[in-house]
Amino acid sequence: MKIRCIVFLLILLCLTSAVPIRAATPGPSTSAGADALAVDVYGNEYSDSIFYQNSKHPIAFHGAVVFAVVSSAYFLLRLRKRKKELAEVNDRLDRYNRLIQTFLNADSGYVFLKDSRLNYVIVNEAMRKALRRPRDQIIGRGDFELMPQSLSKISTMADAEVLMNQAELTETVQWRNRYFRSTKFPVGMPDGSTGVGAYISDVTDERTEQMRHERELAWHKRMMEMLTGTFPDRHQQLEYALQIARELSESEHGCLAFYEEETEVYTAEIFSVSEQDSVAAIDESKIKRLFKEVRDKAVADKQPVMDNRFSDTDPCDGQHFIHNLLCVPIIVAGQAVAVVGLCNKGSDYDEVDVSELTMFMTSVWNAVKRRKHMTMLAQERDRFFKTIMSIGDAVIVVSRDGRIQMINDIATGLTGWPRFEAIGADYRDVFCLSHEEEGEVILDPVVQVLQTGELYELENYAILISRNGMRYDIENSASPVFGEAGDIDSVVVVFRDATKRKTQRREMEYLSLRDPLTGLYNRRFFEEEMQRLDTKRNMPMSLILCDVNGLKLTNDIFGHAYGDELIKRVAEVLRESCRAEDILARWGGDEFVLLLPGTDYAQAADIAARISEDIASQSIQAIQSSASVGFAVKEAIEEDAADFLQRAETMMYRQKAIERHAQQEQNLTSIIGLLHRDEQQVQHSETVSELSRQFGMFLGLSDEQVRIASEAARLHDIGMVVDIGRQANRSEWTDAERAESFRRHPIAGYQILSSFDKTLDLADTVLAHHERWDGNGYPKGLKGEEIPRLSRIISICGYYEYYCRTGGDCASAMETIQKKAGTQFDPEMAADFLRFIETQS
Repeated sequence: MKIRCIVFLLILLCLTSAVPIRAATPGPSTSAGADALAVDVYGNEYSDSIFYQNSKHPIAFHGAVVFAVVSSAYFLLRLRKRKKELAEVNDRLDRYNRLIQTFLNADSGYVFLKDSRLNYVIVNEAMRKALRRPRDQIIGRGDFELMPQSLSKISTMADAEVLMNQAELTETVQWRNRYFRSTKFPVGMPDGSTGVGAYISDVTDERTEQMRHERELAWHKRMMEMLTGTFPDRHQQLEYALQIARELSESEHGCLAFYEEETEVYTAEIFSVSEQDSVAAIDESKIKRLFKEVRDKAVADKQPVMDNRFSDTDPCDGQHFIHNLLCVPIIVAGQAVAVVGLCNKGSDYDEVDVSELTMFMTSVWNAVKRRKHMTMLAQERDRFFKTIMSIGDAVIVVSRDGRIQMINDIATGLTGWPRFEAIGADYRDVFCLSHEEEGEVILDPVVQVLQTGELYELENYAILISRNGMRYDIENSASPVFGEAGDIDSVVVVFRDATKRKTQRREMEYLSLRDPLTGLYNRRFFEEEMQRLDTKRNMPMSLILCDVNGLKLTNDIFGHAYGDELIKRVAEVLRESCRAEDILARWGGDEFVLLLPGTDYAQAADIAARISEDIASQSIQAIQSSASVGFAVKEAIEEDAADFLQRAETMMYRQKAIERHAQQEQNLTSIIGLLHRDEQQVQHSETVSELSRQFGMFLGLSDEQVRIASEAARLHDIGMVVDIGRQANRSEWTDAERAESFRRHPIAGYQILSSFDKTLDLADTVLAHHERWDGNGYPKGLKGEEIPRLSRIISICGYYEYYCRTGGDCASAMETIQKKAGTQFDPEMAADFLRFIETQS
């Protein structure tokens, strides 16, 4: 608003200063030649003629002046405002940068940013102090100029990994007994490059605490191992415990002495040494002598004895045998029962070692005692339950009121109920039964025994549902236990897991009736079903036979995996054509059969046509799927079943013979089309074909020979389609795989061309087109005149075309052919070919 007011005032000023005012002159005008005077608002006089000259176009003149003045004023004011705004922005940016730096400096971690050349751009105060340099000596320099070389390598490798992967990297690095957690991440820089940002914190205390925690966990884990492990006797358990204590405390030697406080006698001793010392055959007498000096004091005072400045010298070699020592008494119920000693720890023993060793060995000792009492109790219980518990099956004893009195381990495993929870529980909650068929009911075996007083065997369809939802097929029997009065006191339920056996039986039944590839019924099942369904109520009954075309060709070209895929697709098509009551089976290798009860001729014909159409829509690589379909209808039960099947088979083979030529033509065209999807391959094939035709005519071959040479040349690489399914991964092939693929294609081409009547006479020529005159070719290693003449023509024409197309120099190609005459090429034919090329030129 202020700017607008100023501009308005300027406009008024310009208008008042630029517009002249003429003086009033009454009476007649002056003479034509005389100059009239004009007076402006300030009283200045000037020639009226001059005013007139400058006022011929007053609007344009005054407008220009006004526009120039206003524009200049406006832009000067805008420039001043922009300059002020820019200063304010720079000031805000400066304050913002100072704020960011203050924020970064407040962090105790090391924060920095590097550019794409890994030179420092930003560092916080903690990082600056760590590098021990002023900030201006850090910015623009890299790690190798500021840090020790070993640390620089670690840092630079991490930076490089972040830039390479363009992803955050978090790792923990150890440096000079300190641990640092480093988080580095890619940062987009203003120039469009990528730098590395980092936040590094000292986690030594955290790491130390973690190591302490891990050590505690290790002690607890080994303690649980000792408490739950199985040992032959007390001596071996305590020996193992001493070994664990020695290993966890990182000591070389250990000793455990049993003590009778009443008699003040040490009854036995156990020793443990490291594997290295065991190999060196350390004398136990030295350890005995050592511990004897300190164990009496530990037992007498019932306090640990710790000496980290202990010195014991071996009298034989003068070497220090012991350099630190720890003895801890084991106190149970106020009495010393044993003393454990450790020595030669890598570092000093401390109160943590005392606490951990005391807790561990005391717990182990109590566990040993408890195990002894539990063993005695178990022996008593075993004698009581020996008969029942020795049974290999699951056993549950149920009282008359339905409460569980006893359950063995196998039963707890199957039901999912621990014994302590199962005892006293209602047996219906623990022994939960259902029928394998949904909606069916299974009889309760306990109820049946209580009602009849007799043995009851459970049905084969019983399913036990465990507490965790697991389902088991079981075999079960329940028997009454009679009391002294002759009434039923309890029921013993004996059952076993029959899941595996029943599953195996179902699998065997399935495999005996099913085709393993498609899952359809097999021929055996189909024949049984055809006999079963051969009843009056199923008439008329139709049978459809389907023979898949092109299966052998698919197997030969692309392998049996693709052939299996073709069979499975056809099976799926046939499944979709079936009703629930129809029977579909795989009759043989490439034949399927479909039995349709209650289906007349018109319906069967419609289904057969639909099957043919649906199968024709399937394809595997270049092989278009098709099937020859035949059907027959059995109108009455008196008709012979064998004749019924024969009529369908005859129709199917007749259809196959009719469609054979068209099917071959279609498949050959598809394969050639697959080969010629590559434009370079098309160019190569067509050029070699034309060269072979013209060269054959030059050699004076018959028209038939020229035709074969030309056609064989056009299709000489048709075997390449074998690897067409692997082309997507061709860049990942090794050189050996590429060479193997190339060496394989003549054989594959021979197999393909031999499969079609139209190309059968081309197969031998294509097979030998990579043989060499010196016998070092493939696939047969033919030599000299053994190689078919037409194959030699294709070989030399193909080489010439490839060399000219890839090298671009046909003259060099002719020189190379001349050099290889007698080794790779027929020398006489090579000479003829060179003359042929010259005539063509």
